[in-house]
Amino acid sequence: MPQPQTYKNHVHRPPGPTALSVLNVTLFLTAVVELVRHYDLLHWFLLGLAVSAWSAAIAAREYALKNQNRVIRLEENVRLHHLGVDPSGLTMRQMIALRFASDAEVPALARRAEAERLDPKAIKQSIQQWRADHDRV
Repeated sequence: MPQPQTYKNHVHRPPGPTALSVLNVTLFLTAVVELVRHYDLLHWFLLGLAVSAWSAAIAAREYALKNQNRVIRLEENVRLHHLGVDPSGLTMRQMIALRFASDAEVPALARRAEAERLDPKAIKQSIQQWRADHDRV
């Protein structure tokens, strides 16, 4: 069972993308060094493959995060409407931060976030009853 989530430990950094980034940087640097050592068409091609692999990894991560954010926005819109709060004045980043607030405190916190234009960090720090999210990408 995962440990209880709080403001201090809620940040999620999956190891896969980090390891892939290290691998892509290594591949890119190796391709550049080999291109300098052996300036020919094959090594230009290998450099192109390294850049393509790095670009594909970045695009895949961004795609996953954008889709996750869209799902969070949809879930929080439904949740806030169910709790009697109009979410139309909240920014996407505020809604993403509000997902950690319990149902009991989210209506007041959402209204406060909109009225005071709270940033996500301030919203998260204001949460008293943390609602964990262990399904993040």
